[in-house]
Amino acid sequence: FFVLMSRFSPAYSDTEDDLENQIDDTQQQIEEHESTLAEIEALIDDLANSNYSATQQINILNEEISKLQEEIDTKNEEINTKLEEIAAKESILNEKKDLLASVSGQLYIESRIGSVEFFFSSVNIDEFLQSLFVKKNAISVLKDEITEITGEFEDLAILKQELEDEKVELDTQKEDLDDSYDLLAAERAKLQAQLNEKYNSRDLISRTINGLKAELSDLQYQLLIVRQGGTNVNPDSVPS
Repeated sequence: FFVLMSRFSPAYSDTEDDLENQIDDTQQQIEEHESTLAEIEALIDDLANSNYSATQQINILNEEISKLQEEIDTKNEEINTKLEEIAAKESILNEKKDLLASVSGQLYIESRIGSVEFFFSSVNIDEFLQSLFVKKNAISVLKDEITEITGEFEDLAILKQELEDEKVELDTQKEDLDDSYDLLAAERAKLQAQLNEKYNSRDLISRTINGLKAELSDLQYQLLIVRQGGTNVNPDSVPS
C-alpha cells in the first residue's frame, strides 16, 4: 500500500544551499503525497458508487423478497382453508356413507324377512311397500349425494395439490433471492470495509501533507533569516 513518511522535527542547516535543498525535498514530498491523496479520493469515489449500487440492489431485492413472502403467506392461508374444507367434506362424506350403510342394511333385512312378517301382522300392504320405496329412494339419494361430495372432495384435493406446488415454486424463488441477497450483502460489507480503509488512509495522508506544509513554511522562514544574515523577518513575508 502507500508508504507514508513519518513526520519528524526538522533540524535546520545553517547554510542557504542546505535549506533550499530541504525546501525542494519537502515540496516534492508534498506533491507526491497530494498525488497519492488524489488517487485515494478517486478510489473512494469508485468504491462509494459501487457501495451505493449494491445498496440499491439490496433494497430492490428486499422489496422482491417481501412480495414473495406475502404471496407465500397467502398460499399458506389458501392451503389451510382448503384443508379445512376437505376435512369438512370428508366428515360429511363419512356421515353419508354411514347413513347409506345403515339404510341399506335395514332395507336388506326388510326385503328378506319383511314379507314373512307381513303375512303374520296387521300391517297394510300399501304401508309395507311404501316403507320399502322410501328406503330405496333414500338409498338412491344418498348414493347421489356421496357421488357429488366425492367429486367435490377430489376437486378440493387437486386444488390443494396445485396450491402446494405453487408454494414450492415460490419457496424456491425466495431461496434464490435470499442467496442473492446474502451475496450482495457480503459484497457491500466488503466494499464498506475497503471504504473505511481508504477513509483512514486519506485522513492520514491529509495530516501528513498538513505537517509537511507547516515544515515547508518553517524552512522558508529560516531561509529568509539566513539570507538576511540573521535579521528578524516578518512572518507575513514568508511565501506560502
